[in-house]
Amino acid sequence: MRRRLPRVGPGEDAQAAARAAARRRRLRRRAGVSAVTLLVLAVLATGAYLASQSVYFIATNGRGLITVYRGVPYELPGSLSLYSPYYVSGVSASTLAPARRKTLLDHSLRSQGDASTLVHSLELGQLE
Repeated sequence: MRRRLPRVGPGEDAQAAARAAARRRRLRRRAGVSAVTLLVLAVLATGAYLASQSVYFIATNGRGLITVYRGVPYELPGSLSLYSPYYVSGVSASTLAPARRKTLLDHSLRSQGDASTLVHSLELGQLE
């Protein structure tokens, strides 16, 4: 047996088409807002990463050597560090006086020149 379709009046077709058009507009608007939001978040994340890579700090590496790191001294979940070694000196942190070690290895953010100059002075024995 064939199924009968309900009869649709002329006004009902126009209403259904208007509802469908309004639904498509809402969907396009949501997609546009989502795309703009993702673009803004990507720009902000890229800017934050680039800014974090323009600073340096001094710390020790796994072997106890004074090291200049590029980035910020933080790790994200999943062992994703926001820093990388820039320069490893041959000076062991254990050879420094406790007061010098405390001020040098405090993870203060520095410029590249400041951090490099400080570590090179330490290597030359100008700092103790």
